Amino acid sequence: MRLAEILKGLDDEHKREYASSPLWEAALSLSEEQGWEKALLDPVTVCRLRDVLPPLADQALRYMLQQFGAQPVPEEKLVKEICTTAALTGSECEEGLNSLQRAGLLYTVSKVWGERIWFMPPELFLLWSPLLFPRNARSIDDADRHACHAAERTSSLGRKLLYTLSILTKSDTLLVADGALSKKVIDKLKPVAITEERLLLPFGLQRIAGDRYPLGVALLLEAGSHLGLIGRRGQSLEVNGEALERWLALPAVEREGQLRAWLCALLLGAAGTGGHTAAALMALSRDIWYSSDCDSPVMGQTAVNPEGAYDGLPQAEEAWCRIFHAMGWMELALMEHHEAEEKGLLFRWLNDLDEEGEVIIQPDGEAIAYPDCSFRARWELERIAERTSDGDVAVYRLTSTSIAGAVERGMTCDSIIAALTAANGGESLPQSVHAMVNEWSGRACQYSFAEVMLLRCQSEDRAELAAAHPDIAPLLLQRIGPCDFLVRTADIAVIRQSLKKLGYPARRGISNLASEQEERTSAENAEMIFLHERDPIRHFRLAAPSAAQHAPRLLPGTERLPVMWWQQFRTYHLSTRKEMLEHAIQLKTSVELQVDEQVRSFIPHRLEEKREGWQVVGVLRDSGSREPVALQPEQWSGMKLVLPGGGKRI
Repeated sequence: MRLAEILKGLDDEHKREYASSPLWEAALSLSEEQGWEKALLDPVTVCRLRDVLPPLADQALRYMLQQFGAQPVPEEKLVKEICTTAALTGSECEEGLNSLQRAGLLYTVSKVWGERIWFMPPELFLLWSPLLFPRNARSIDDADRHACHAAERTSSLGRKLLYTLSILTKSDTLLVADGALSKKVIDKLKPVAITEERLLLPFGLQRIAGDRYPLGVALLLEAGSHLGLIGRRGQSLEVNGEALERWLALPAVEREGQLRAWLCALLLGAAGTGGHTAAALMALSRDIWYSSDCDSPVMGQTAVNPEGAYDGLPQAEEAWCRIFHAMGWMELALMEHHEAEEKGLLFRWLNDLDEEGEVIIQPDGEAIAYPDCSFRARWELERIAERTSDGDVAVYRLTSTSIAGAVERGMTCDSIIAALTAANGGESLPQSVHAMVNEWSGRACQYSFAEVMLLRCQSEDRAELAAAHPDIAPLLLQRIGPCDFLVRTADIAVIRQSLKKLGYPARRGISNLASEQEERTSAENAEMIFLHERDPIRHFRLAAPSAAQHAPRLLPGTERLPVMWWQQFRTYHLSTRKEMLEHAIQLKTSVELQVDEQVRSFIPHRLEEKREGWQVVGVLRDSGSREPVALQPEQWSGMKLVLPGGGKRI
């Protein structure tokens, strides 16, 4: 579940409760006053917060992320794992987790049967992981890259999404029986989709329409849906014009940044501890070459891929680098090590261009879009021209078909010229381009078909032209007024083909004035889901901290205990020792034992009955080992029950 979804569902009261957490009060007192929502994602404030985390909160957060990454984890499993690896008592672990939840750093959702799932939103994970587990990356000088073989660059995910939206606006996006796009439209989307699907398979992404959509196509459609660029309207999938205008106006760094954050949120939940590798990579500087070597101990943890592609650091880092490269955000190269006869992977993040460049439109109708071309200009070319090649430099060409398509989608000769002029940096277009656009737009959509099977001509002279054509005239059953003819439904395809040969391509489809009016007055685009993460938790109820959680409280059950048990260090009868240990296990706390004239901290796990008596199994916290040991009551003399906060209200 993403942080934006959580914040959207919180009312002002709950936000004030999060902001009033003692953790935030300590952090914000060290920096300028700011709102809780901004502070969550502010790197400077987060660094300050890390420095003032109480020990229990710090240990709970550190061991949770080290063991599970950004993966949601059931509460029972989480507490057991933290207690085992960090040698904390259950009550200490719960206190640390609860303080993090009260600050809005960790969240829980509740399943119907009451099981709680803990998680850190991916946006926060990307901030906290590099802080808690810093990575020492090795940069490479240009002189050291003399034997590199660079991998071919790919278009950015933002540009692929732009191409996807262009295809959808030009296609019949009526949804078929199972709610998916037709195979014809899907086939059009395949060439612009992510081709390295195998890189995404280990994350277990679930496609809503099964195998109807290739994984790369589903990824692009889900990105568009997440950003509100596409949605369901009636029985069709349509592009949201207003959202598209806002998206085109974004600077490249913000547009691609949104997509990077979305993709990481989609993948991190299934990446386990491999998510630390992604977070470490995301924190690196742009436009600097790095080697895939790394010395962080967390990075070597095994992640999700059962086939071993993510086992250990080199494979994990390489896999994430190849994912980011497939999205067009990273450049890769192989450097040969002649001495070891090995090849090492080099990588660097590409800078998001300023996109202040323009388009060069040639007299022959060819348009060249350079890498820094604005997305607005690219979109206009997608609407008006045909893309003939893609890469760092994309090439488009104006054709009669592309101009006819633009006219059909509502553009006029003047608006086409204006759009091309703006894309050309405001410079006047070549006269030949004016002539082409004027000619082709004047021929486009001069004829259209109505659902009542009328051949509707744009003007009387066009009607006369059709009536005089030897292939069309026999198919005109009756003339209705100066510009319309009745035709048979079965003859539409033949007439359409004849008009195209004549040089006057008819408007596609069949008009229906009533349905057009209904479409204009229909509701806004409804969100569609094409892809979701493995084991999604967004459908469960989010548990927000209540005001009662902020109130001081006694550890439940302590009010029934003798005060001397947890305030004084004494020697007790064997039966009392056993009773104290039973209460310690029930309260998930520890005891202090005097063993060989030394005071040892001990976490009891269970009592075991033996023929010769009883023993307690647990962990000696100060031994440096997490392996459980068995102690007989004769092995210690004095003891004391230890409560968090010394038995005071906590």
